[in-house]
Amino acid sequence: MKAAVPRIRKKTLERLWNDAQSSVLNEMPACYIDKLEQHLYWLMEDFLRQEKRKEKIVTEMKEILARLREKDPDIPPSTPHVVSDKNMARFIAETGPLGDFNHWRKLMRYGGLNIRMRQSGKFMGQNKITKKGRPLLWKVLH
Repeated sequence: MKAAVPRIRKKTLERLWNDAQSSVLNEMPACYIDKLEQHLYWLMEDFLRQEKRKEKIVTEMKEILARLREKDPDIPPSTPHVVSDKNMARFIAETGPLGDFNHWRKLMRYGGLNIRMRQSGKFMGQNKITKKGRPLLWKVLH
């Protein structure tokens, strides 16, 4: 250690030595390791079950979107690498029927993407996005 780090303190070397000795002496019992492995196995099972549930929900969302497209031809098709069927289904779930909005600006305002202009008399402030709409729709649009 002294060759690699010439200015290392003696206290640091002693602490490293004591830590190494205590880690060797404090080996976990086999039954404790078995319990940890079992717990990890259960957590992995839960994770895989959750992933299967998410996949099932996504397929159900896509099926519902396909049925909605049969009824309403105004729903735009998905665009590869831009808007997937999953995100389009989430978008329609948040907004409801797109026919409820006569103008695209009303839809943007509903989502909180309208511009807030700050001005009074001669004062011209900065124009910013309001971000006051539905948080889940905001998330879908990002």
